[in-house]
Amino acid sequence: MKDIRDYEGVLVRVVQELKREKAKFENTCEFLLEGVLLPEQLAKLLDGKGWKDPQFQEELEMCLRPNAARAFTDAVMDLRKSLNGLMIGLSVG
Repeated sequence: MKDIRDYEGVLVRVVQELKREKAKFENTCEFLLEGVLLPEQLAKLLDGKGWKDPQFQEELEMCLRPNAARAFTDAVMDLRKSLNGLMIGLSVG
C-alpha cells in the first residue's frame, strides 16, 4: 500500500512539474512573439497549431535569425511531441 502512495506522490509531482514547464514555455513564447503576432495568432500557437506555417516562419525569422527561428520551431515541435506523449502516458489533460 505504501508503494501506491509513493507512486501517487511521484505522479502528482511530475504533473505539477509539467504544468510549471508549460507555463514557462507559454511565457517564453509570449515574450518572444509579443508585437510580432496578434493575440489570437499567439493563442493558436500555444494551442499547438501553426508552428510550421510559412507566413509565421517568415515573421519569426524577421524577429530572430533564420537559423535561430528554425531551431526554435524544431525545439517547440519536439517538446510538444514529448509532452503530449508524457501526458497521454500519465492520463493527464
